[in-house]
Order: sequence, then C-alpha cells, then structure tokens
Amino acid sequence: LMLACFHGHLDTVKFLRSCGASWSSRDRSGCCALHWAAAGGHLPVLQYLIQDGCEVDVLDGTSWTPLMNISVLTGDTAAASLLIKAGADVNVQDRDGKTPLM
Repeated sequence: LMLACFHGHLDTVKFLRSCGASWSSRDRSGCCALHWAAAGGHLPVLQYLIQDGCEVDVLDGTSWTPLMNISVLTGDTAAASLLIKAGADVNVQDRDGKTPLM
C-alpha cells in the first residue's frame, strides 16, 4: 500500500483498500501510507486517502506529520496546500519543538 501511494498508483491503492489494507499500517520508521503519498507528491492519491479517512496529522517515528515531511524534504506546495485545506495543523510540533512553518 505504501509503495503504491508513493508511486501514485491510485487504482492499486483502491484495490488494496478494498482487500482490507489499513491506513494505520507502518513501516520501520513509523511512516504510514499518507506519509508516503505526501513524499511522492501524487495529489489524486493524497486526495483519496484524505477522503477515505486518513488522519492528516498522523505522526511517524520521528514525530513528523506528512506536512512536516513535505516542508522539510520536498517543498511540494501543491501537496502541502491540499493537506492544509484538509485540516493539517501547521503549528503541530515534532519532538524537537519544530513546526512545518520553521
């Protein structure tokens, strides 16, 4: 599921969800499907995940939300905007006290 999200394979994501794949599954670093979709920058996949009930402020193993991941690693303003419009908290802090705005 995470790889399908990262690579933007929306049909595969939908199929895996129909087979019971969970949004709450984590990789070794604590990232879930929404973190991977955000890192991949695939807006249709991000939109689907959000509409299907993914928590937009879910934390990974380093206390980063998908929005923090975008802010630090990719700078994808379209993906960041989509997450913010979906309710992502721009003031949430990681374990070092940093926010997506810093």
